[in-house]
Amino acid sequence: MPLPTAPPPAATNVGVGVAAPGRLHLGFLDPSGSLGRRFGSLGLVVGGFQTRLTLRRASAPRLSSATPEAQRELERAGEHLTVLQRHSGRTEPLQLHLAETLPAHAGFGSGTQLALAIGRAFAALHGLPLTTAEIARLLGRGRRS
Repeated sequence: MPLPTAPPPAATNVGVGVAAPGRLHLGFLDPSGSLGRRFGSLGLVVGGFQTRLTLRRASAPRLSSATPEAQRELERAGEHLTVLQRHSGRTEPLQLHLAETLPAHAGFGSGTQLALAIGRAFAALHGLPLTTAEIARLLGRGRRS
């Protein structure tokens, strides 16, 4: 299903920065699915612990990182961009810089926060009126928690 379209911002050198905090999962709320969703959890935001990125238009596609941890997330980040570009039809080259990422597989929501931060930056850069739920669905997040 194509995404809604809007005219791109006039300035081509504008970048969009997004910070997505880590969160600590405290447990599943409804593992039996009796509330209509098998998974869901309660969590707390961890201040000062985040994924930070900048997305901007570029003359050629470029993924970069500021830390070794962020470097390990570049492939996944690029896959998220590809999905968003395919679904939106906005295929111009982009530069994505991961300044900071949450540690993977440590219970802080690193994969979801990375996906949603990229999706939010992509939507803002292109003027797309996407909700967080729509971004999550497109990028395969929110299936378990």
